[in-house]
Amino acid sequence: MQDSKKAIVEIVGTSLEGLTLEHLKRLNRNEIVRVFREADAPASAELIGEHEGEMLSAGLMSPLVLLYVHRLFGPGRWIGKGFEAGKTGDVESGYNIFVRGDSADRHVNRVRRFRTYLAPSWFDELTSLHIEYASYNRGLAATFHDELRRIRASLYLGLGCIPAFGGRFNPFPFALSGSLDSPIGASHD
Repeated sequence: MQDSKKAIVEIVGTSLEGLTLEHLKRLNRNEIVRVFREADAPASAELIGEHEGEMLSAGLMSPLVLLYVHRLFGPGRWIGKGFEAGKTGDVESGYNIFVRGDSADRHVNRVRRFRTYLAPSWFDELTSLHIEYASYNRGLAATFHDELRRIRASLYLGLGCIPAFGGRFNPFPFALSGSLDSPIGASHD
C-alpha cells in the first residue's frame, strides 16, 4: 500500500489528499484507475446534494464516450449528478443532470435516475459507492454501472462501465466536484 501511495505522488506530484480536479484532468485513463484504487468509498451522507460533473480521459474511446454521454445518454450535455437521502439519511438514489441551450435560454433536466449502495468494487474488491441504473431505466442505459470513490472533501472520482463498450475492462472516468445545491429531484423518470 505504501509503495502504491508513492507511485501516486510520482504520477501526480502530490499526495492523494492534495489532488485537485486539474490534476485529474491531466492524467491518462490508466493513471486515473490507479488513483481510484488508492481512494476510499465516500460516506454516503456527504454526497447528498448536486455535484458538478466532468468527464475525464477515456483514452482512445474519449470521442465516442463524449458523444454518447453528452448527446445520447440524456437530453443535452451532462453536467453532474444529484444524490438523494433515503429514510436512513444515507444516499439511496439519485439522478444525472443535463443542460441544453446557452446561458440566455438554458434548460436543465434531471433524469436517468439510479440507485446507490456500498459494496466491493469490480476493480479491486475494496468498497465503492455503486451507482446502478437498471432499477429505473430501460435499454442500453439500464446496463450502466458506475463506481465512486472519495479523493477529498468535495472531490470524487468515478469509473463508469457500459457492457456494450467493454464494461469494467474499459471504464469511462469522471469526476464530481463541489456541491451545487440541495437535491431538487429528477425532472421525470
